[in-house]
Amino acid sequence: MQLNKNINCRPLFVTAGIVFSGGNVSYSESYSYYYRDALFRDYYTKWQQETMLSSSVKAIIGNKNFKSIVEMKYGAVPFIIEKKRVNYG
Repeated sequence: MQLNKNINCRPLFVTAGIVFSGGNVSYSESYSYYYRDALFRDYYTKWQQETMLSSSVKAIIGNKNFKSIVEMKYGAVPFIIEKKRVNYG
């Protein structure tokens, strides 16, 4: 029996923009608005809690949760605008 090495693996299922295909997981920026909202809120809350008393800009922008927000790229923009609108009227 000979195995075909050029197998076209189709995704088994897709949830929240993560494609599961037989153990391989790939990230996609097409995850839902609600998932991005939950991610942003989680990162933002943790970032605020961890840096609330810090006066060091390096510590504030070096925080892993801040970096996670930045890694969301344009996906975080609507939530940043909403935070600004709610907090600063």
